[in-house]
Amino acid sequence: MKSKEEDKEFSKEEQLFNACENGDVEEVTKLLQNEQIEINWQNNNRRNRGKTPFCIACKCGHLEVVKLLLNDNRVDVNKTNYGATPLYAACKRGHIEIVKLLLSDKRIDTNKSLGSAPLGGETPLYVACERGHIEIVELLLNDERVDINKVEMYGRTPFYKACFDGDVELVKLLLNDKRVDINQSEVGDRNDGHYGGATPFYSACYYGYEEERIELVKLLLNDQRVDVNQRNDDGETPFYIVCEGNRIELVKLLLNDERVDINKSDNDGNTPFSIACQEGHLEVLKYILASRKGVHENVRAGIEMAKNEGMERRYENEEQFQSKKRKYQNIIELLESYENNPNEKRTKLRVQLGLTGKKNFISSSFFSFSFFFKKLSFFPQKIKMQLLSMQLWFSFLIII
Repeated sequence: MKSKEEDKEFSKEEQLFNACENGDVEEVTKLLQNEQIEINWQNNNRRNRGKTPFCIACKCGHLEVVKLLLNDNRVDVNKTNYGATPLYAACKRGHIEIVKLLLSDKRIDTNKSLGSAPLGGETPLYVACERGHIEIVELLLNDERVDINKVEMYGRTPFYKACFDGDVELVKLLLNDKRVDINQSEVGDRNDGHYGGATPFYSACYYGYEEERIELVKLLLNDQRVDVNQRNDDGETPFYIVCEGNRIELVKLLLNDERVDINKSDNDGNTPFSIACQEGHLEVLKYILASRKGVHENVRAGIEMAKNEGMERRYENEEQFQSKKRKYQNIIELLESYENNPNEKRTKLRVQLGLTGKKNFISSSFFSFSFFFKKLSFFPQKIKMQLLSMQLWFSFLIII
C-alpha cells in the first residue's frame, strides 16, 4: 500500500501530465521546479496509456510546453508510448513547428519505430507519408539522420505507402530524392489484402480506383529507375494484374511503354493474354492483339479457354448465363479472326481503337495511291514506272 507521501508525488506527476496535455505553460513551469517529480512518468489510463508528459505535449501540438520540456535535461525525449515516440506523435498529427523543433535537437532518434502489431515498424517518416503530411515529409527528407528506406513490419517503405495510397504529390517529392529505393517490394500480409513481393509500381497499378491511378502510373513510367516488370511472390507482373482486373486505361499505358514485357507468366503459367481470355475481358484482348509487342502465345489455346469458360455454368440465372456465353463468343470470334490473319486483324484493330494517328493517314494515303495507280493504265510506261517508284517509297512509311 502506498503512503500518503507517495500519493502526493503521484498526484504531482499526474498534474504535470494534465498541464502538458492542456498546454498550460504557467502550470508546467511551476511543476518543473519540483526536483523530485518523475518527469518521464507514463500515464496508465486507457486513453493515454504509456504516454509521457513530453509525448502528450508533442501529440497535442503545444509548442511552448514542448520548448519548456526540451530545456529540462531530465526529459527523455525518445521515451515511447508502445513504440510511439514524441517525434512520431508530432509527425502523425501534422504539427509542423513541433517537428522542426524536435529535429533541431540532436538527442532525437529520428528512426525509432513502433514495435508491435498491427503498426509494428512504422517510423516517423512512414506515418507522415501515411497521413499525407507533405511539409513534414520534406523536413524529414532534409535531415540526414533519417533512414528514408526503413521498412515497417511487412516490408513496406514510405515510398511504397505513398504509391499504395495514390498520393501523386508525395510520390513526386520522394522520386526527387535519389536515396529512395523505388523498387523495394513488401513482404506482404494476405490477411489485409497485401500480396507479398508487390513493388510500389505494382501497388500503384493494382490498388484504388483506376481513374485515380492514371496520373500516378504515368509519373512512375516516366522514371527509368522503375522496374516495370518486377513480379510479386505469385509471379504476377504489373501488366498481368491490370489485365486481370480489366483496367483498360492502365493496360493502354503499359502497352505504350517499350520496357513492359506483356508475355511474362505467373507461377502457374498464366500470362496476361491467357488471364484476359479466362476472365472474358474482350477490350483488354483487343489492345493486346493490336499492340506491336507480339503475343508469344498459342492463340488456339486462348480460343479453347474461351469456349470452356463460356459453356461452364456456375451460379448464374439463365439471363446471366446467356450474357456470359455471348461475351465469350465475341472473344472466340476475335481470336479466330486474328489466328487466320494476324497482320490484317492487327491493322483493323489499330484503326478501330484509334491507335494509328498520323501513321494511319500515311497508310490510307498509300492505299488510295494504289487504287489511283491501277486506274491509270492509259499512262505511258515511263510515267507509270515513276509512279510505281513513288508507291514503293510510300510502302516503307507504312507502319502496321
